Amino acid sequence: MWYKHPQHKFWKMSLVVVITVCLYAAFHSKVTAAGLYNDNEIYSNGKFYNYQCFDYKEQIPSNLSLQTRNIGLQASQRPSHQILTRIFAIFLREILNIRNITIIHLEYPATSSNGTSYEETRLRYIFNMIKFVVFFTNRNVLHIILCYFCRQPSISMIDLEVWMPSMGYALIPRQVYEAGVSTSPRRFAWFVPKSPLAESKEIWHYSIFTNRTDSLYQNFLTASDVLRNLSLEKDYELYISPLCQKTCAVLIAEHRNESAFVKDQIVKLHAYVNVLWLGAHFRSVVNFLYRLHLTSSAYRQKKFLILHWKPSDIISAESWYMVTMPPCEYSESSILSFCEYELNPIMKYYHKSLSYKTRLMYALRYFFVDDKHMQTLLSSVNQEIISANAITERFYDSLACNWLKNNSNVYNAWISKERITLSIGGIFPIRKFSRGHQNLLQAVRVAVKAINENESILSDYNLMVYENDGECKADMVMNMFIQCFSIPYVLGILGPACSETVEPIAGVSRSTNMAVISYSAEGASFVDREAYPFFFRTIGSNHQFVDVYIKLMQQFGWQRAAALTEDGQKYGEYISHMETVMKNNDLELIVNKKFHSDITYHDMSEHLQELKRRHAKIIIADVHNKLAQMVLCEAYKLKMTAFEGYVWFLPFWLSKDWSAYRLEAHANCTIQELEQAFEGHFSIKHRPFGNESNLMQEGISIAEWLSSYRSDVLKESQYTAFAYDAVWVYALAADKLLREDKAAVENLRSKIVVNRFVDFIWETDFEGLSGRVRFDQGGSRLTDIVVEQWLKGKPNEVGQYHPNIVSSNGYLKVEGGALFLRNAIKWLSIKRPPDDGRYECYFSSLAQILNTGCENAVMVFTALMCSLLAMTVTLLSFAFWKRRYDKKLKHSAKIMKNFGIDIFSPSRSIANTLDKWELPKENVVINRRLGEGAFGTVYGGEALINSENWTAVAVKTLKVGASTEDRLDFLSEAEAMKRFNHKNIVKLLGVCLQSEPIYTIMEYMLYGDLKTYLLARRHLVSETISDDSDISSKRLTMFALNISHGLDYLAQQKYVHRDIACRNCLVNAKRVVKIGDFGMARPTYESDYYRFNHKGMLPVRWMAPESLALGMFTPFSDVWGFGVVLFEIITFGSFPYQGLTNGEVLQFVKNGKTLRIPADAKPQLKGLIRACWNRNPKKRPTASEIVKYITNYPRLLTPCLDFPSACIEMADAGSDQLEFLPSSLQFSSQRSYSSLDIAEQTTRAEKIKDSGFVDDDNLPEIISDSSNDPSTYSPTTADGYSVMSPLLVPHVNSGISEEQT
Repeated sequence: MWYKHPQHKFWKMSLVVVITVCLYAAFHSKVTAAGLYNDNEIYSNGKFYNYQCFDYKEQIPSNLSLQTRNIGLQASQRPSHQILTRIFAIFLREILNIRNITIIHLEYPATSSNGTSYEETRLRYIFNMIKFVVFFTNRNVLHIILCYFCRQPSISMIDLEVWMPSMGYALIPRQVYEAGVSTSPRRFAWFVPKSPLAESKEIWHYSIFTNRTDSLYQNFLTASDVLRNLSLEKDYELYISPLCQKTCAVLIAEHRNESAFVKDQIVKLHAYVNVLWLGAHFRSVVNFLYRLHLTSSAYRQKKFLILHWKPSDIISAESWYMVTMPPCEYSESSILSFCEYELNPIMKYYHKSLSYKTRLMYALRYFFVDDKHMQTLLSSVNQEIISANAITERFYDSLACNWLKNNSNVYNAWISKERITLSIGGIFPIRKFSRGHQNLLQAVRVAVKAINENESILSDYNLMVYENDGECKADMVMNMFIQCFSIPYVLGILGPACSETVEPIAGVSRSTNMAVISYSAEGASFVDREAYPFFFRTIGSNHQFVDVYIKLMQQFGWQRAAALTEDGQKYGEYISHMETVMKNNDLELIVNKKFHSDITYHDMSEHLQELKRRHAKIIIADVHNKLAQMVLCEAYKLKMTAFEGYVWFLPFWLSKDWSAYRLEAHANCTIQELEQAFEGHFSIKHRPFGNESNLMQEGISIAEWLSSYRSDVLKESQYTAFAYDAVWVYALAADKLLREDKAAVENLRSKIVVNRFVDFIWETDFEGLSGRVRFDQGGSRLTDIVVEQWLKGKPNEVGQYHPNIVSSNGYLKVEGGALFLRNAIKWLSIKRPPDDGRYECYFSSLAQILNTGCENAVMVFTALMCSLLAMTVTLLSFAFWKRRYDKKLKHSAKIMKNFGIDIFSPSRSIANTLDKWELPKENVVINRRLGEGAFGTVYGGEALINSENWTAVAVKTLKVGASTEDRLDFLSEAEAMKRFNHKNIVKLLGVCLQSEPIYTIMEYMLYGDLKTYLLARRHLVSETISDDSDISSKRLTMFALNISHGLDYLAQQKYVHRDIACRNCLVNAKRVVKIGDFGMARPTYESDYYRFNHKGMLPVRWMAPESLALGMFTPFSDVWGFGVVLFEIITFGSFPYQGLTNGEVLQFVKNGKTLRIPADAKPQLKGLIRACWNRNPKKRPTASEIVKYITNYPRLLTPCLDFPSACIEMADAGSDQLEFLPSSLQFSSQRSYSSLDIAEQTTRAEKIKDSGFVDDDNLPEIISDSSNDPSTYSPTTADGYSVMSPLLVPHVNSGISEEQT
């Protein structure tokens, strides 16, 4: 029968919680066992143990973040267990620097289950706690979890005081390992206080308590009343034996969960004994009774009985007798309780996850506190209880601390004196040296030896490098990397050597938490530190070579070069970057030819012939050995060697073993021919060694090191110093890491530790064998560059490049540099130095005089001839102005005659014969007015063409009585359209020229101009849009494709439209867009451009910068207008540069600015628009390239209505029909300047800002560039036309005076 105080916690609660939580874990893999712990106990709430014992000048750093494996020390309520646990915790934290310690409070189960004994239940509980306990952190509070389904706990448990049965125990889990004994053995026993009057030794036997009539037994009955009084208002548990119907002796015990086994023993022994567990009040009650027994005469003869262990803080041989219990082998109850009354070894156990922690395991195995020290410690505990009547966790901490301070000789034996070996996984080309990696291993071994002999770094560790042969093959290198990952205490990877094998390793290192330092892979770029956070290299990137090439070209006056690279090789990737840099420096990479490694000699010869045709004399060939032999062999045959004035740049590591070349590549050249082909070529490389007089980090000069090293090897590699310094980088960073936290050596694969390790690598700054070792933003070195020329198979240093290294945002970068050339360069050609080939043409003399290319020389010559001709014409015209007028009149008559009109004859003269385009006016029926054009009214109607059915047409008319100039301008559109026949060009169907008014008859476009079409459907954007919709992405893209087809056709026909805009693109019944309004179209037969230099209206908002500034129009200026058309389409007719006057638009475009592309536009479309708006016309795409690009993206254009409604301008229609030719094309001389241009500055600024076309930062510049004088503004039309003469006057060179007729 069990009795409990009403205020006591129900004893089954813990078991119920555990069962419930374990069931929950079956589904969720985690269970919370909060019921197992007392939140009032210090440290059991999950905080890391932070008691500081020893006095330090500096506070111990709390680098818990570097120690991902947290350690839990289990501690029960026994004082001995608390003392041992705290001694070890302080030792780990302050001696071994392992600070992620948590003390876990244990409460043993108070009941047995499944028929097992109490002791077996307790042992299973202890081992399960070691095996299964995990924890997680929430706001710095640790929550303990029992997870029976977790393979690897995140907190590794240790128990320093596990009472193991003397008879042994075989059910220890596989995950739990033993670490030996921690102190002297213990045993449970019944104890009786010694009588102060006893003259002889008393012997107490358990049989006394099996006989109620025994006189000695009667002495134990009187104390029950006192005990009952003492237990009032205290938490206690009472067990009443079935034999005790009357008063029985009481056995006083401490905690039921530690001694519950006694219940079964009392039953088996048939003892008349009850058990009273007093818990935390046990010691105070025992001390009270003992003092009462000693001092009170009434109780002196009375006895009381306690259950406790020996040795303990309250039991001593001088004060207590131990009751003799039956031998374990003869007592079934003792066997079931695992012989608790026999001496039990006190063992240490730990989770296997701690096995790899060498220093911790050494300390745990050698941890031992002997019986003498333990008795002293327990006596201190008893004294504290007597004096303070309570004991706190802080007392245990203080007691353990004092013991450690006074017993350094003891805990010093727990510290391992053996050095830990740190490893580096080396990946080298060991058997193949075709790229110059010979004898690298020797340099690495010398570095390891120097580090191990240097007591100032890694003094408690040894360093070694594992040597693996990667053979510069990606699969081999990855295999070696995986093998290195399993090496114990590995710091990282040294290598790989070749550029093409680096990127996979650098990428996977992020997932494996492994640092990688390469010593020779120059080719790839690793600036993206999020993708490659753990990659470094002690050699520089070959991207540094770009600056050297630029400096060399500037030094020798070269402006053009060519490149040959092997496709798929990382080494040559920097060439693409160099092309951009060259453009920024007004240099040109005329060819960047890439080819596969299996290229044939014939194909290689064709590539070189192309270079020769393009006069490429400076050639950068970044290719490997086999292809280098092939390139130079074919160059020899084509007479493209240094002897013919060609300058070759080849990799410095190319082998010069010609016999091996012939054997490997089946070369077509002899050895002598190869030698001559290679003679005189240049190489660029990172400076292989630092200044020989500099002292290295190990205290010797570079010259001394090289002298010693060269005595042991036949030839050093160009990468020797970089490999040597890489080992030192690892060693110095590891030294800093382990000085900061020695425990980090046990967590080298932890992401947190690796991040900290990499931080120290970033801080690297020492004088190494290769010079000063520091890393830039991409994890590479910034080194000096050496320029070599190869003569007679030997390299000669001819120059050095010293980069200017600066610090920016914590990273190093290069800002320029200086190139120093010696006079040792030997030019093998007649020209010294050779030119870059740009003067090899018919106008070479002029090109050299002007110091420009042949193409520019041709243009200059043409311009000179044209200028001379213009001057001659001007002089003649001044003298013979009337004759020139007559010629002009005759010229006009000739043009008019092409249309069947003789301006010198009556309008119905028989001489005015009809050409094939002439239609009788009786075959044309006009039935409605469509709008007003620049020269007359535009009508809709029908026409009978070629005696076929009547066809819907649009009819443009010329006003009666128009001048000859107006007639020419009107008919010039028909003249142009007569030449066109394309599905995306509005077709000319005929003309009526024999009587006034003159007609031009064109196909009828049902839906009118594209701008009106889009504006009318703007409201549909917010609705659901299908592919068949009028405004679907597919439809908009098809509109753009139709226009680009039309532009491509015009370019092929040598015509420039000059007025590409949505208002001039018409939509037919099938919604096919065609280009119309060729009133401004001009041919470019005689040259690639048309120059406009007379007064007239032009659409400034659609015009390219060169057209605005110089009046020059080319197909590329039409491409610029096409970019604006794309903007109009996706914004559904938004007006370009809304809020700016034409003068402001001119200034805006002149300053290099463009329209803002809507943010919602697709990236591919943004790229196309930006390309169309490139300021350099030659860099804009051609119309055919645009057609191909748009074809690849059938849904390229999408609606982007992120501009305000103020950006939309509707043209005034003259009728209710769709306008064929918008009336806004007309110029109104009566329109006042003030209505367009002379608004108040604040109003205009607000208008510009609201439009969204111009950024706020550009407002002051635009406003300040606009004059307030009305005379400076150009007359404009609603559609953005401007009279060009006033616009061009301030910008066009006054020397340009030629006219176009």
